[in-house]
Amino acid sequence: MRASSPAGLSAYELDGTAGAGCREYVEAAVPGTGAWQLVDRNRRIESSRLSSDYEYCPQREVWQPTAGITLATSRLRRFGAELGYRRTWARTVGLIGSEDRLDFPDRGLYPDEFDQAPDTGINEERIHARVHGELAAGGVGFHPYANARFSILHAALDRVDTGVRVARGAHSLEPAVEYFLPTFDGDSIFNVFSIEPTTDLRLGYHYDGAFRARGAAWVRRYERAGAAGPAHAGGLDAGVEQTFGAWRGRLDALWDDGYGGRRVGGSGEAGWRARDTLWLRGRLILLGIEQEDREAYVSSSAVLSTTWKLADAVALHAIAELDRDAIRDTEGRAIVVLDLAFMPEP
Repeated sequence: MRASSPAGLSAYELDGTAGAGCREYVEAAVPGTGAWQLVDRNRRIESSRLSSDYEYCPQREVWQPTAGITLATSRLRRFGAELGYRRTWARTVGLIGSEDRLDFPDRGLYPDEFDQAPDTGINEERIHARVHGELAAGGVGFHPYANARFSILHAALDRVDTGVRVARGAHSLEPAVEYFLPTFDGDSIFNVFSIEPTTDLRLGYHYDGAFRARGAAWVRRYERAGAAGPAHAGGLDAGVEQTFGAWRGRLDALWDDGYGGRRVGGSGEAGWRARDTLWLRGRLILLGIEQEDREAYVSSSAVLSTTWKLADAVALHAIAELDRDAIRDTEGRAIVVLDLAFMPEP
């Protein structure tokens, strides 16, 4: 089920389908000359504090079954492998009202003037493969891995990454190469745009001893289409985390530059476990942004959150957030989540 259902899981909501401002195909006098317009554009939009007709999107209300199968090795010497297949589909929405509710006879949400709309559509269909190993020599652990995913729907290899994590004591170093091609839900309008792949070279470091620390450096190549040729970007990020009894503090920093502009900033977070079943947290984020087509500006965000454990594996999360920048001025939101698979922080 989709995230729009109270019984749905947002973790399985596919990328690339808008949940607001949903559009339908509106037929014209001559077949094939219609246009995409907001659903029910002839009816006054009614909104309240908790809902809005502007968020009405019939295709996202349709059940979206998913079926998959995975074959994996078990207890082989130092190496493992996995091969899987997953398919997600949904019924195609037809009429969402009376046939004569618009100026010309309505054939359905999607263009179907020549009977081209199928009864069902595939949202995603993928094959994935993974291999990993665990080796050791002279007190040093080597953990090589390689992952790949192929989208049958797009006939493209959309994700590949390979690397090796080298660990000794509390320290680990991980060089990796990653390839990513954006792919979206089968009925997403994003699929009609030319979205080019990226290739990353990354080097990560982790320390898990008296405190926790991490750092990473990367270089990214954007495969731009046309005469412009490829573009490049790179950056660094680092973080440190420490626990002081019932308190926990964390600092993070980020810098990246190159194609698309520059981002420099950091965040600070503090958490307090008031008792065994109650966590309180606060976080402040500052980010300087400089893009090629606009003046530089600073984005800031302040977040307060709490977690209340109600029972084993059941918790209630509450989040309040206030954001401000030169693009959207000041915005705020509050979220409450009932978590039925809660695992306490270490």
